Amino acid sequence: MINDMPENNIEYLINLYLKSYAYYGLKYNTKRQYRGYLKRFNKRFGHLPLTKLENREIYQEITEDIENIARETKHAAAYYQGTIKIMIKYGYQRGVLRHEHSKLLCVKIERSRRTNNAWSAKQIALAKKYASPEFYNLIFFLSHTGLRQSDAIRIKLSEHLKQYKDGELYLCLQQQKVKGHNPTKGMLTAVLSDQVALWLKKQKSTPNGYLLTTPRGKQWTVENISRTWQGIKDKAMKDKASPKFATVTIHGLRKNAVSNLFMAGCTVGQIACVIGWDLKTVHDIVNNHYLTDKIQIAIEAVKNVNKYAGEKKL
Repeated sequence: MINDMPENNIEYLINLYLKSYAYYGLKYNTKRQYRGYLKRFNKRFGHLPLTKLENREIYQEITEDIENIARETKHAAAYYQGTIKIMIKYGYQRGVLRHEHSKLLCVKIERSRRTNNAWSAKQIALAKKYASPEFYNLIFFLSHTGLRQSDAIRIKLSEHLKQYKDGELYLCLQQQKVKGHNPTKGMLTAVLSDQVALWLKKQKSTPNGYLLTTPRGKQWTVENISRTWQGIKDKAMKDKASPKFATVTIHGLRKNAVSNLFMAGCTVGQIACVIGWDLKTVHDIVNNHYLTDKIQIAIEAVKNVNKYAGEKKL
């Protein structure tokens, strides 16, 4: 994206940061976002001399650029501003800049908390159309079990599939969940519905033993899932699919599991036990209308009313 430039240009600092360990050590998704934001910044300001960043005047132009993005999407504007600040601070720490004025970038952007909404039936159908069978298996499994992708990709049926005395199948594996910088581990249990159990019987055994594998038969990684999902969305957008398709995330499939359980008549307490969330989280999902098929819920409710009316013979 960015070629080597003379050391007196802003593009040189951008290139220097992208080659640094500070950038290399970031997660894949974060690196992809930073690179995209710096590409935009480079296109607008990369040709200017580095000394411009040491003067206050240029920060007014950068602020205007941030505000232009904020008019379209506040989320992207906030990350764009943050990425520029990080790069400028890095340049100062490396001695490339004699003065550091990143505090002048202080556009106040009110961001709503990012939500991973449940997928609609149309969005799942589009995913099936553009995804490989192996990736769609991942989508199906996550939307029916409520497992995190980082847990699901570690499943080996020979090690993790168990059976209760009454024949019910369940998965039991060591949970790996990270909250901030404090990783917590515990046993994760997921009881499988008959639909998932039937799906399991149709799956072919893999050489490495993992349930969910890539088209090449290798274990999925979170980074690989992210890259593949981005490719699927790009392909769908080229075919002029619904813009809403690009807004869903893989993590949002956990809320589809909540929807499926709720529509099956499970209580909030039962859903919390199956998914592994607390009662308040499940309540919030239901109350905020994350369920994707409200019409079907209404139909089922009316059926219950009709059944009750018939029994009472009103």
